[in-house]
Amino acid sequence: MTDWSVYLYIPLLDNTIMSKQITRSLTKKIGVSLVFSFMFLIITPAMADFTLSLANPSIIDSVNGSVTNIVTIGEQYMIRTDLINLQTTEQSFAYTVHIVNVEDNTELANAQLDGVLAPGEEFSPILPWEPVSCGKYIVNFAIYDDIENMNLLAPTLSLPVSIEGCPTVSPFDELFLNIQNFFAKLFA
Repeated sequence: MTDWSVYLYIPLLDNTIMSKQITRSLTKKIGVSLVFSFMFLIITPAMADFTLSLANPSIIDSVNGSVTNIVTIGEQYMIRTDLINLQTTEQSFAYTVHIVNVEDNTELANAQLDGVLAPGEEFSPILPWEPVSCGKYIVNFAIYDDIENMNLLAPTLSLPVSIEGCPTVSPFDELFLNIQNFFAKLFA
């Protein structure tokens, strides 16, 4: 019995790529294996050029360990993804994570990690994060050969996240702030 794995990369409408590992035992006819391989080639013909796999992006609550995409200001979270070297040689890499506000495209946070993966090695970097402002954000994951050349080694991934827990402002408080700002500009 021979085991095999296929990494499926599926382009999504928002220009991100969803990845999924399929692992099966070859106890069935070889035709089944060929069908999966053929589907893999049809779905992702350009993926053969990638040397690493970037998969399973997630945000993990530091308190209870649950995976979530709705986070609260002031709480601790961990941003995690899986990297796998698909080659038979070692590969140096620069892993980047950017958190971007969906509404105005401003960057909330970014991080970079450099390293080397041995042949077939799997690595799951975890970056600590404490959200500081409410809104809807996208966490973008990318892995490059190095930060200067920025040649992609795997398809980029994106993970939507909603940051909640902001105090609400009453209409009276909002009116008061608008009047205060008006006079501040008037006498500035």
